[in-house]
Amino acid sequence: MEGVSIACITWFTLVIKGCPIRERSPCWFMAEFCILRPYRVKGYGRVAVQQILQRHPGAWEIAWLQDNAPAAAFWPRVIPGGEGLRQVAFDGAAWEFWSFGV
Repeated sequence: MEGVSIACITWFTLVIKGCPIRERSPCWFMAEFCILRPYRVKGYGRVAVQQILQRHPGAWEIAWLQDNAPAAAFWPRVIPGGEGLRQVAFDGAAWEFWSFGV
């Protein structure tokens, strides 16, 4: 169709106020983060994280399940500084998380 453009969704995220794992507030928490398969390992994830952090300055926590190997490889590469990797049990599962500020 001439004159019609179609937008493509490459990623989506859910950011919430308040960090549920340590019940920390004020704090931003990345509750969901997904890069669609065709766009993975192409730099879209890093760009998405940068845009999200720019829109939500302040204290942050990002967490992932310990057995989530792709998340464990991705997040330490894109998180800016902070307290470093920590481990905690939450809601019956083993989690790794990173606290930092922007």
